[in-house]
Amino acid sequence: MMRVLLSGAYKPRGTLQYFERAFSQVGSVTYCGLPYQFSRPGFQADEDLAAIPSPGNWDLFFYVDEWQPVFPQGIEKFPIVTAAYFTDLPYDLQRRLLMAPFFDYLFVAHRKYADLIGKSHPNVFWLPFACDPEVHRRHVGEEQIYDVAYVGGSAGERGELLAGLARRFRMNDYRRPCDPEEMARVYSRAKIVFNKSDRGEINMRPFEALACGSLLVTERNTEGLEEMFQDRRHCVYYGSPSELFELVAYYLEHEEERNRIAQAGHERCLRDHTYGSRVRAISKVLEETGYQGRAPARSYSPEELLLAYARVYSNFIMMDALRMLIVRSVAAPAVKARALAYLAWTVARALRRMGWRRWFRN
Repeated sequence: MMRVLLSGAYKPRGTLQYFERAFSQVGSVTYCGLPYQFSRPGFQADEDLAAIPSPGNWDLFFYVDEWQPVFPQGIEKFPIVTAAYFTDLPYDLQRRLLMAPFFDYLFVAHRKYADLIGKSHPNVFWLPFACDPEVHRRHVGEEQIYDVAYVGGSAGERGELLAGLARRFRMNDYRRPCDPEEMARVYSRAKIVFNKSDRGEINMRPFEALACGSLLVTERNTEGLEEMFQDRRHCVYYGSPSELFELVAYYLEHEEERNRIAQAGHERCLRDHTYGSRVRAISKVLEETGYQGRAPARSYSPEELLLAYARVYSNFIMMDALRMLIVRSVAAPAVKARALAYLAWTVARALRRMGWRRWFRN
């Protein structure tokens, strides 16, 4: 049984909660991330792990990165194995590179970044997104009233494809935001779910759609999706807008073939690509590598640690955390001065976000 200390920023039906539920099915989980409203107590965003009693009560410290400004201190000193799950690397690779040295193991959602980060870290593994069957599920009895469904962002090239689909086929209101549970109902009402990533990455939608039992029609992918789900067997891949429209029209007309592929994809997803299967993959990696404490930051000097944390907090715009880090540091004054430069830059970024230019125009 694995005992996990889980950190990050909880939100209902988010990646952290999916991992929390999956870890709980094979062991025990203690949450030490940000508090959520009044329903879930937690810790400060820069909580010092040294203040958490009895670290021997856990086998693994697991940090889930979901964009929120939370990054505890003392990760590099924690006497148990530490690991992080990095998501959305195509959108802010620099932040993940700054956080990476603090962890013994890194699991990344996007394959090509595993090789990139692996050049400077000894334990990096590809771990794609997955589905949570308690949320991403087929709602039996829902009538399939949509030819095509989509939930998510609709900017750029994806928006053009969505507009083209909407002109040709009956769709849901894809501009309307949905929470994951409502999304599952929308997908259950659709014969086909459309997917297009922003930057060629494997996003969450293939797993969500397949778990809901609809036929997935998604772009061709070189990041490993076609190794998980085969074309015309578990889902359908398109390469151009014209091919997309032709394939959607074809499978709307061929119900038996559409249902056969959708069912095969549904079964494969629930068998191999749940967050439970991802937790088993993590456990296997840890067991095969001997739970190695190989985080580069474990060997940093106080000066190196100060600057490493300063870069992370500056990137997150965590001004108070950075200020207190400098105050408490035992690093040399010259190094503290360099950290103060990060603080000044962080303040400037925060003011810019607040629209400081307006103050001077007025």
